[in-house]
Amino acid sequence: MLTGLARHARRVAAAASLALLAQAAPGGALAQAGSERPDRLLEGINLAVVMPPEMGSNPANRECGVTEELVTNAVVGPVVGSGLRTERLAVAAPFTVATPGLYLIPTVATLREGRYMCISWVALRAQSAQPVTLPSTGLFRNAQILHWERGILVSSAIDRHPEAVASALQELANGFGQQWRTEQR
Repeated sequence: MLTGLARHARRVAAAASLALLAQAAPGGALAQAGSERPDRLLEGINLAVVMPPEMGSNPANRECGVTEELVTNAVVGPVVGSGLRTERLAVAAPFTVATPGLYLIPTVATLREGRYMCISWVALRAQSAQPVTLPSTGLFRNAQILHWERGILVSSAIDRHPEAVASALQELANGFGQQWRTEQR
């Protein structure tokens, strides 16, 4: 049986591993987490398409009860509640000049800590692809624009982990919705 200090050290090491895993994910979720943007990158956006979550094939997600449906449902409700038109990718209308939009991409990376605990890095980012002309060649390309990104580290008992992850995602989605509302004025 581990002492309290040894148990804490193992949790810190697991959280550090999880953070490195999240940082290596596309978009570098950890690198941008919590950064404040003074510019109004959400202004004029009137459609959010919720993408399937980035979860990888990590068996800990399944073991800890974290599913794609849980993640997507936790994001959609709060964003719809903010007043932003929100669609899932499978039924989304294409973005147009009259309907500028962005993609909401949830990310969950989970570690199982012993028999009873789970730790997840939960992040949400909003990004879009914008056409640009490369000055050196004159070729057109799509550049990824990061509009908003935040993340939370969640630790809970295995039987309460789905609710803890859903709650963290709802908190992130509420934060995104509030920022979107603020920038529409």
